[in-house]
Amino acid sequence: MLSVFAFGFSTNEHPIYVSIAEVDYFTEKREIQVALKIFTDDLEKAIRKEGKKVNLDTPKEIKTADIYIKNYLKDKFNVKVNEKENLSINYVGKEYIDDATWMYFSYKTPKRVKTITIKNSVITELYPSQKNLTHLKKDRIIIDSKHFTKKRSTATFTLK
Repeated sequence: MLSVFAFGFSTNEHPIYVSIAEVDYFTEKREIQVALKIFTDDLEKAIRKEGKKVNLDTPKEIKTADIYIKNYLKDKFNVKVNEKENLSINYVGKEYIDDATWMYFSYKTPKRVKTITIKNSVITELYPSQKNLTHLKKDRIIIDSKHFTKKRSTATFTLK
């Protein structure tokens, strides 16, 4: 208990602000699959800031929580292929593991993919120090990793 007070952290908040995105481009399926991990309390705060109280991972979670999560993702996590317009998100669902929410979604791609541009600005509207780690894979093999911040929320990955 003393160490909590010594570092100035309350037991209700975590001291780091980070998300992890695993982005996997499957050439044969012509699909980009994403698994995104965010602290559940941060996701709740972000959706509440947009005027919706969803009560994530509680018995009071509203039935339309997935709709609000999908809308949040449409705004904060975008994918472009070959420098064209944003792809349409296919929200698959979510699961809660410990104090985090894993969200799963995908994007259909054209036959030839030369570049993938990702905008990942999740939770940056709440915390200026938010870091969004993003790992890009092609057919399950890591190609590159980047960290996104409030000031640098977009990056382009070149595929070979």
